[in-house]
Amino acid sequence: MNLPAPLVRARLSVRNRWIEDRRLKALLARTALAVARRLPDPRKRLKAAERFLLHNPTSPDAAAVVRDAVVWARQGDWVRRPNETPVLQNAILAKRRVSDREKGILLLQFEPELLKLATSPALPAICAQYDVIFVATWQPFFSIPLLILLGRMTEPFWLMPSSQRDGALCESLGVAAVPLPFQASSWILPETFPVGDAPRDIDLLMVANFSTYKRHWLLFEALRELPRELEVVIAGRPWGGRTRQALLREAEAYGVADRFSIVESPSNHRIADLMSRSRLFCALSNKEGSYIAVGEALMAGAPVGMFEDAVIGSKEYIGPETGVLFRRDEPLAPQIRRFLDSSHPLRPDVWARRHISCRTNVRRLNDILSEAARDRGRAWTEDVPEFYCENFVFRCVDPSVDGVMTGAYRDFEQSYGLRIARPPVSASDDAPAARAATNAG
Repeated sequence: MNLPAPLVRARLSVRNRWIEDRRLKALLARTALAVARRLPDPRKRLKAAERFLLHNPTSPDAAAVVRDAVVWARQGDWVRRPNETPVLQNAILAKRRVSDREKGILLLQFEPELLKLATSPALPAICAQYDVIFVATWQPFFSIPLLILLGRMTEPFWLMPSSQRDGALCESLGVAAVPLPFQASSWILPETFPVGDAPRDIDLLMVANFSTYKRHWLLFEALRELPRELEVVIAGRPWGGRTRQALLREAEAYGVADRFSIVESPSNHRIADLMSRSRLFCALSNKEGSYIAVGEALMAGAPVGMFEDAVIGSKEYIGPETGVLFRRDEPLAPQIRRFLDSSHPLRPDVWARRHISCRTNVRRLNDILSEAARDRGRAWTEDVPEFYCENFVFRCVDPSVDGVMTGAYRDFEQSYGLRIARPPVSASDDAPAARAATNAG
C-alpha cells in the first residue's frame, strides 16, 4: 500500500533530522568517553575515543583525546600474527624505494586497508623504507585504524582528508600526520571523460549508490513540480539492501515512478557517456567523503548541483564556473528549473582540467613530496609516475610502469609479509589507461 506523499515526506524529514542531530550525537559521545575512561579494556577506550572525535572534531579537547587514544592504542594487542599474509586492496606503490636515502611511497585508501597496515608486525620496517599516504574515506577522518597507526608509526605520514576543511583537524594529531591539499576526487584521468559535441539530452542525472544517505527522495519530491518532458536518469548500484525496486517504491509514493529511467550497475564507460550528455548532475547527499562522481561529472562537462550546507569534500569544487549550490530554505524544484533555464551554459570541464586532473595534481604532489624529502635531508631523484583513481582503484596512467614496478611489489611482499593487490586490466569498454597512453602526447 502506497503512503501519501506528504506523509512520506514527513516521515523522511523526521528520520533525517534524527540522523543529522549532531548535537545529540556529540553529547552521547562525550558521555561514552567519560564512561570508557574508567574501563580497563583499551579496545573499548579506543572505540569511545573514535566516537568522541567523529562527533566532536573541533572540540578544544580533541587533541588531548587523540593523545590519550595513542596511549591506549599502544596498550592494546593489535599486532597481527607474523605467519599471516593479508592483501592490501585499494593501494599502490606510488613510487619504488630507490635507496636507503630515497624512500618509496605507499598510497592507500579505506580504513579496513589501513588497519591491515597499522597492525602489521613489519610496520616499523615499512616506515623506514616507505612514506605512507592515506586517503581518508569520510568526514571527519578519525577512525580506530588511524588511531592505531598513530600509536605504532615511527615516522610522520601523509594524510589526504576528504575536504580541505578537515585538513585543519590534523593539528589535533600532532606532528605525526601531515595533511596534503588533495582528496579522493583529485585524481581523475581526463581521457576517461571526453567532452565532445554530442547534444546534452539528459536534463538531470544522478550517479550514486542506492543507499538512503544519497537521498534520492529529494529528487523524487522535486520531480513532482518539474516539467514532465525533462529527461531524468538515475545510475548506480544496489547498496545496503536497497535495490532498484526500493527506489521505484519510493518514487511511486511520490507519484513519479514513471518520470525517470534507472541504469543499474553501469560500466565506467557508460557512466562517462551519461555524464557527457547531462545538463545537471544532482548530488543530494547531506554528508559523505569526497564523492568522486562529482569530480568526474565536472570533468565530463556536466555542471553539478548540491546543497550549500552539505558536508561533502567535493563541494569545494562548486562555484560559478562549475554548477549551483542549492539553498536549504527554498524548495528544490524551482532552483533546478532556474538553473536549467539559464541562458549561460557552463564549461566545468575547463575548470576540472586545471584543478582536479590527475596530471595536474601528480605534478603538485611531486613538488610537495620532493621539497619535504630535501627538508628532511633525504634524496629525491625519481618523481612519482602519473596515476589516477577509477572505481576506488589506483592505476598508473602509463601501463608500462606497472611492468617496471613488478619487482618492487614482489620485494615488498617478501620483505614485509604484506601483499599489495595489483589492479586487473580494465575491460575493453572501460580502458582509460590504454586510451591515456595513446593520447598522452
